[in-house]
Amino acid sequence: MGSYSNCKRVLDYASLLIQYPSSSSTLRQNFLEIDGTTERDFYYYKRATKILGLADDREQPTTACYVINRLSSTDAKIKLLAYQFMSSQVGSAWFNWQNVHDFSEIQPERAYEFLTEICPSLAEATIKRRAVTLENWLRRFLVYW
Repeated sequence: MGSYSNCKRVLDYASLLIQYPSSSSTLRQNFLEIDGTTERDFYYYKRATKILGLADDREQPTTACYVINRLSSTDAKIKLLAYQFMSSQVGSAWFNWQNVHDFSEIQPERAYEFLTEICPSLAEATIKRRAVTLENWLRRFLVYW
């Protein structure tokens, strides 16, 4: 799965969140109708929208979600996702862990090492999956930085 499709699916989920803010089941049903998505994808992107600050703790769309949904170009939307990632708990923790002075200095290939140190209780397989996700997100977002 390419990093663009990851971003595209986050944007799809965010759009559905705005359309169906009070019906998680309708949102889920519509998301699963998107070509190639699975139940596991639904939960993955649901969590991603929270991490990226597009959904709040009550799973309601945030101001950033409304803004991103109104932008017309995909590039502008992904650029905003990049800023959301940088200001997220995960993005800022990674930035601090690598002790860099610019977001572009973060080394995506160190995602596994970062997660191993920061989340030592995670299972090896989980760390590997999440490291791939972080690497893909960062590589995609650095294009816009």
